[in-house]
Amino acid sequence: QAHLKNYAPGGHFPSPLPQGGEIEEAVLCWGTENFGHWIFTYLHRLTLLWHQPELLKLPLLVKNTTPPRFLEWLRVMGFTNIVLGADWIKVKKLWVPSVVHYRDADAKIYLLPEAVHTFRYLMLGDRLLPCEERTRIFISRAKSRWRRILNEAQLFEYLEKIGVQTVYMEDMSLEEQLDCISRAKLIVMIAGGASPITMLAPADCKIVELTIPILAAVFGSRFWAGILGQQFHRIEGVPQGEPHGRKINADFTVDVERVKEAIDASFDIE
Repeated sequence: QAHLKNYAPGGHFPSPLPQGGEIEEAVLCWGTENFGHWIFTYLHRLTLLWHQPELLKLPLLVKNTTPPRFLEWLRVMGFTNIVLGADWIKVKKLWVPSVVHYRDADAKIYLLPEAVHTFRYLMLGDRLLPCEERTRIFISRAKSRWRRILNEAQLFEYLEKIGVQTVYMEDMSLEEQLDCISRAKLIVMIAGGASPITMLAPADCKIVELTIPILAAVFGSRFWAGILGQQFHRIEGVPQGEPHGRKINADFTVDVERVKEAIDASFDIE
């Protein structure tokens, strides 16, 4: 609840359900506990509302199990009239934004670049303007339960030498995340739920993504890079030990020399 305390005066965010539990008219956002899907699937659909601005005045219906910290993204996008509901909530008239990114039966990926650009504008505003003070960051998963880099100390030793700061997204407020990412010159990160964050980095940002061969659903960050013109390099590590429930959650080791080559040679970091 601490994430909600500064959202709106009077404590009206989210709004309480109307008496009787029935809503006259609303726009559907709904939700998920997966951060990547929250941005990629749910928030990007909402960018369509700016083509029909009268809908922005309606309540936004969000699933009540959506993590409170996710709701902060809605606030920054400009939504303040949010109603939390559960399955079987009654709505007389419900507006449902269309899907803007999807994988078809032919297994090809289809994305709407306009949704990416609109989302960037809504989230970043003036932060889209060039700035002189740039960041170089490594987004660590050391505090996560799975998909951790087991030789991260070795990787950290190299990154520290070239001025790369290690950050933990779970320890940062949204404002801190946006400030850090929007000024990034280099992002080294592990593929996963945080991958969509790179779409908020500058167009001239260099992305080095570390992953494992069995993690198939890693098209997102590569596509953002293509849409925005970011330099992108992916390095596959070697899974180690038993996976944490699913194979894609295995911890792994990464070849630090390959990371060094990608940064020093391909990206020409001064």
